[in-house]
Amino acid sequence: MRTLLVLSVIAILCMGCDPMRRIDMRNATDQEVEITWTIKEDSILVSPFYMSSSKETTFKLLPESPYNRVFMSCGIGTWTPHAIQELTNDLESVVIKHKGGEIKLDSDEEIKNFLFPRRRGFERDKIRIEIKEEGSN
Repeated sequence: MRTLLVLSVIAILCMGCDPMRRIDMRNATDQEVEITWTIKEDSILVSPFYMSSSKETTFKLLPESPYNRVFMSCGIGTWTPHAIQELTNDLESVVIKHKGGEIKLDSDEEIKNFLFPRRRGFERDKIRIEIKEEGSN
């Protein structure tokens, strides 16, 4: 009887949990890092990056913890190829500025190719952008 109860609880927990899609931005350098997401004009009202009355959202990541990380929620589900494509369709550009230089991604294909291999987690529910000393990852 106890085994049946434990299995029932595990089944309910597994079926009832939809993971949150997140973007995890981390600074692993000893300098300040800026990540700027620019939204396309026609996507302003539906993009998770629309946080103020501006097309641009800039995150300043300092070298000291806890200011070196930003966790951003982007809805429920996993980062499937379709979900990443929907996100990139909303973005005009992504610019990462760090002491080693600047990375500018200004096409849907570049942004998608940057984000897709950075999916993490058991269900691919996170995208991790980690800036390291030797460059950007």
